[in-house]
Amino acid sequence: MTNLIKKPLFWTNIVALFFAGWLITDLVFGWTNPNQNPPGGSGAITVSAGNVGIGIAIPDAKLHVGGDTRWGTRGSLKIDQGASIELGGSGGTPYVDFSNDNSSDYDARIILMGDDALTVDGASVGIGGLPTDKLTINSTDSDTAGVRVTNTISGSTGNDGLRILQERNDTKIVNLEAGKVQFGSNGLLPFTITSSGFIGIGPVSVTPMIGALEIAGNGANQLVVRKISGVNGSVSIFTNVGSSAGLGQGGTAACQALSLTAICLGGWSGTGVNTGNSVGCSTATPSIRVLCADFGD
Repeated sequence: MTNLIKKPLFWTNIVALFFAGWLITDLVFGWTNPNQNPPGGSGAITVSAGNVGIGIAIPDAKLHVGGDTRWGTRGSLKIDQGASIELGGSGGTPYVDFSNDNSSDYDARIILMGDDALTVDGASVGIGGLPTDKLTINSTDSDTAGVRVTNTISGSTGNDGLRILQERNDTKIVNLEAGKVQFGSNGLLPFTITSSGFIGIGPVSVTPMIGALEIAGNGANQLVVRKISGVNGSVSIFTNVGSSAGLGQGGTAACQALSLTAICLGGWSGTGVNTGNSVGCSTATPSIRVLCADFGD
């Protein structure tokens, strides 16, 4: 044993073991002590001035990732196009949740329900202010706020498409294209404004052709003029074409074919627009055109 201690190799091994133990202890203490920085370097993970970089030599934030980030099989943050966040992949419904309490899974969710179908669930949306409806648009720097709708035909410049805006206390709906504006209900479009400013009204879509206002219909209530409800006095103005069967009929009969109490205001013969001759209301003629009135309450 004494001879073993005296050998130089023995002491060399002792010194090497001591140095190795000291080095390991120092490294472990440095990693576990929060007051110490982990070792730096130029590898995949770097530390500089208290910042940690992954894939970047000099990080300038607490965590700086110099490349794409992925989690699971479909989630990713990518650096293409300068700066972008991309959620997607093969299948699934990517979404982002927002919550300001611990009592629910989410208060608002933005979710991709399918191809080209982005949905906001659980919240109203406000642009420029707090929402008071499902969608509220408020202009904080102008007395005008609006929405523009364009498509592949209309173009997408500032002079294209449909514009809906609130200008001070006025509401405006403007088609900036040379086309019609139509309003309707129940699948019908009975109110039409042409690009020339003409208005057509009817039970179906009516495009006015000759007048600034055209009203079309097949009954005795094409145009009704009346006072406010509860006050006596009203009149229905309408047109009709008499029957051509037999010897024809007078204007009054043509009017009363639609309303038994109607009277004839005038009659004419002929077809087409702005054509024909006045024949009065008493003349019996095939296919007489008549202007009628029906007075009542």
